[in-house]
Amino acid sequence: MVWIPWIPVYEKWVPWALFVLGPFLPDAYLWWYRRKHEKKLEALVEDLAREAETLDAYRPLSEIHEALGIGSEEPSAARDAESGAASRVRSH
Repeated sequence: MVWIPWIPVYEKWVPWALFVLGPFLPDAYLWWYRRKHEKKLEALVEDLAREAETLDAYRPLSEIHEALGIGSEEPSAARDAESGAASRVRSH
């Protein structure tokens, strides 16, 4: 048999408080952890929003060239010149 020390509880409200509030402890834990994780998720969403703003502010030059049609004309003109030169070499 295991000896358990006797712990005196002189306050009569402690057992009643545990009896009344005990069933609500799991709900309190759940609320606490949801609140904690919700704050972390909100911080991540705010961080991603800031990153999205900087992504729109600093677009790569290749995308700007494609949007303006600058990058697509130069390579096609160079390809046409190369293919024309190649066909002239083959025909001679």
